[in-house]
Amino acid sequence: MAEQAQNRKSAEDIIREYIQKQRINVKPEAVLAALSELVKRPDYRLFRTGDTMFIIRNFGNGLVEFHMANIEPPMKLIRNVKEFYQAMKKAGFKQLITKTTNYDMIRIAQMANIDHEVSDNGDYYTMKVRLV
Repeated sequence: MAEQAQNRKSAEDIIREYIQKQRINVKPEAVLAALSELVKRPDYRLFRTGDTMFIIRNFGNGLVEFHMANIEPPMKLIRNVKEFYQAMKKAGFKQLITKTTNYDMIRIAQMANIDHEVSDNGDYYTMKVRLV
């Protein structure tokens, strides 16, 4: 376990590599600057497990929106998603929601055996996860 922690990338490196890997047309420094400002707000937090970053926004009443930046291979990502799910459940949240254009995100939830609902909105998918 200590070896894993030593090999972990920095949060900044995870974001940079994710942007490059996904071929997102944005400067990593702009994303890092925006995240730096967001986490100063009381409703935003970063959650990390392994080399997966979850950006969460707490809307109150148990509702959390999340987005993910991942550079882990699929099996480690599944483990990280399960850890995130359990941590959000333990924190007392009732529902997670995310929007994505990447259906692989939905598949990861399926592979992690996380009960969820998906709606196809044409340009993106909305995934809702009940925690209670």
